Amino acid sequence: MELLTLVMYLGAGIAAGLLAGLFGLGGGLILVPIFYLSFPLLDVPSWAIMHLAIGTSLAIMIVTSADSAYSHHKKGDILWSEVKKLAPFYALGALIAALSTAFIPSHLLRYFFIALLVYVILHSILKKDFTEDHPLSDYRPPNRLVLALFGTFTGCLSALLGIGGSPITVPFLRNYKLPMVNTVAIAATLAAPIALFGAAGYAITGWGIAGLPDWTTGFIYWPAIPGIIVGVLCTVPLGTRLSHSLSDKLVARAYVGLLIAVLIAMIV
Repeated sequence: MELLTLVMYLGAGIAAGLLAGLFGLGGGLILVPIFYLSFPLLDVPSWAIMHLAIGTSLAIMIVTSADSAYSHHKKGDILWSEVKKLAPFYALGALIAALSTAFIPSHLLRYFFIALLVYVILHSILKKDFTEDHPLSDYRPPNRLVLALFGTFTGCLSALLGIGGSPITVPFLRNYKLPMVNTVAIAATLAAPIALFGAAGYAITGWGIAGLPDWTTGFIYWPAIPGIIVGVLCTVPLGTRLSHSLSDKLVARAYVGLLIAVLIAMIV
């Protein structure tokens, strides 16, 4: 079982890294379902499964988001002016959510995760502009008040669910007609403050709670981390290159397809 678990997490890391580079996901949308399905095999108590899944996902996301952001930065895809406006609010929201998570039952976190996926899928499908091609000249940045409110809300919800912000950030920026290649680059970069402050909060709120497995720091399960990080670091550059080789419309549609697959996994 230990070898099988290691192989499974290595495979999860390969998938998460590829998708992080391609869609700016930060890995959370893939890792949380993987942990949700695998932790029962490791005798993790049911009341702690989602908390550990989210906390561990956020800890891994510190590495995956940083690596993905660096990969996009080298290609010049990140609009740093937009990142600087949003990052402080993402960090604030993430810390608030993570420090509150101990008071939320695990099954409610799962329902929130599913509800978010349903919303983003419907928004992306019904919003015709999402899957259209947009040059950078089409982009019309939102004002600072909108960015502040959106950033705090997104950081809070993303840390609460361990998703890195991409499912919310991508539709938001696409609504202002930002090209997908820039959108996913910004989403990947903004996942870093969510991951850092969110993981710290999950470690603090889970500290000293009885019944958690060995090798945990609060709600972070360390044995799952090495294999995933190795897989991620190997495939993030490939995902980034793919985002440049595919059309804007195709990447947007593939993004929606991925969200639908993750939704099915969480419901089943």
